[in-house]
Amino acid sequence: MITFDIAIILGTLLIAFVLFLTEKLRVDMVAIMIILILIFSRILTIEEAFAGFSHPIVIAVGALFIISGGLYQTGVATILGRYISRLGGKSEAGLIASIMIVGALISSIVNNVAATAIMLPGVMVIAMKSNRAPSRLLIPLAYGTILGGMLTLVATHPNIIVSEMLQDVTGEALHFFDFTLIGITLVILGILYMIFIGRHTLPDKPIDEKIRQSATPEILPSIYRLEERLYELRVPKESKLVGKTLVESGLGTEYGVNVLGIMRARQRRLSPKRDDQIKADDRLVIQGREADIKKLISDYGVQIRRKGKVQQEDLLSSEIGIAEITLPPRSEYTGKTLADILLREKYGLTVIAIWRNGRPIRAHLGEATLEFGDALLVRGPWEKIQLLKRTEEFIVLSGVNEDEEPKHRERMWISMTIMAAMLLTIITRLLPLPLAALTAATLMILTRCLTLPEAYRSIEWRMILLIAGFIPLGNAMMQTGTIDLFVTSVLQPLSSLHPHFVLAAMFLFSSALALITSNISAAILMSPVAVTTATALGISPPVLLLAVAIGASNGFMTPVAQQANLLVMGPGNYEFKDYVKVGFGLSVVVFIGVMVFLPLYWPM
Repeated sequence: MITFDIAIILGTLLIAFVLFLTEKLRVDMVAIMIILILIFSRILTIEEAFAGFSHPIVIAVGALFIISGGLYQTGVATILGRYISRLGGKSEAGLIASIMIVGALISSIVNNVAATAIMLPGVMVIAMKSNRAPSRLLIPLAYGTILGGMLTLVATHPNIIVSEMLQDVTGEALHFFDFTLIGITLVILGILYMIFIGRHTLPDKPIDEKIRQSATPEILPSIYRLEERLYELRVPKESKLVGKTLVESGLGTEYGVNVLGIMRARQRRLSPKRDDQIKADDRLVIQGREADIKKLISDYGVQIRRKGKVQQEDLLSSEIGIAEITLPPRSEYTGKTLADILLREKYGLTVIAIWRNGRPIRAHLGEATLEFGDALLVRGPWEKIQLLKRTEEFIVLSGVNEDEEPKHRERMWISMTIMAAMLLTIITRLLPLPLAALTAATLMILTRCLTLPEAYRSIEWRMILLIAGFIPLGNAMMQTGTIDLFVTSVLQPLSSLHPHFVLAAMFLFSSALALITSNISAAILMSPVAVTTATALGISPPVLLLAVAIGASNGFMTPVAQQANLLVMGPGNYEFKDYVKVGFGLSVVVFIGVMVFLPLYWPM
């Protein structure tokens, strides 16, 4: 029977799903909204609704973000990826296998988004050196790190969530290696699928569009089709532009065009500054839409001297370069416009195009809102591009230097020792996971494996808020009888057919929720369902919780279900359909693997 409280819970879930699908609100704002609904509807008290912020899951996940940051800053995972990636040989199958193996190994100790970010520049270089389009290698990279998240207790957030749920209910958490047998099986099945079947469905973007960009910035203008929007304008003496600076002219703010260069008889300014003054007879190399250029000509009396043809000397020189960059995980710039981040003021670089969903954006860039997965084409002094490589605000995809030293390389062995000690205490159950992770995170900061600001930046705060918001929702589902209603009306009839139908339902419901929302919310919502179902039907709770964790991580078919997929979307020039085409088969393989092997490893 559906009570008023159950109706409130179901309505809240429906609203949350709609907001996730439409992306009208960010996930952290949805989580806060859920907390407020639970309080004002009086389903939970204030203390119960805010209890998620102090839950051990939140502590463990936040601490593991910091530990991943320490391993990244000291170069542990980067060097592992650099050396093992060389084992792949020259064949495409060998490269895919080695990339996926390395990705899985790294993501077994750091989260899969960080593992993908660590390996992304190196895989771009591998693509260039092997004369292959990055689109043939980047989806396998993302899939390898996602599969690696199924290997250990600390590998991904759903694993930690289901373990803590079991701890809350039974007092006995999952062991560190409880995921390993099924995880190794799924990694092997996934790699075999990608080698023999999946790689034949990978998109093969034309080499002209995405290859050799790491070493040859000269072809980047053609990749982004800059010639379609490039003009050379002459400024006559009577033009109203004469005597104005670039910022006074309003060329960028009012007309949405980019001034790439100012050419004079004895001077060429390929990276003009905002306060550079426009003089009579100057030739301006401008990028913009035809309609905006026509309006500019009408308003300022300038003349078109050349249209469409890109000359290398207009864009590149020994001092001025072009590079392709992307936003890293947890970037504070996601959701902001280029005007907000002040890239020109901070780094002396100008964004001249954005690659999104398989096509370039080349006009009115100051108004464009940055999205995770965008690739940005930037232009400016070579030394500024080199400086960008040493920051944490962007990942430089072109001109990658494989031998560049990590920021805190001298503390590599310290970070490895801290990580090993944490794993040992978890494996031997000397300390519970949240305490072991928090201790290790603190030691990473105290030993200066990463600074305190770096530690704060390494935490994905939106995910922390998401967990803190959905934990009380899961508790409310238990208290109001929503879960009991679901178990008796949906799962109990399935159990009368065979317990394997319940196992399949746990996996498929978790996968569906993850595709709609996220792997974290799917794990939080389905974990209490799994425990209640196991208790009611006499099934082993761990086997259903493992199915929930793996199902929640089964986000191969869309770029948004897993951030690792989204991170490679821009650099790989992928479209949404590419993930569906490649990921559907892998999702089926993982489902079959769970149904066949999980009951063998964990009797139901």
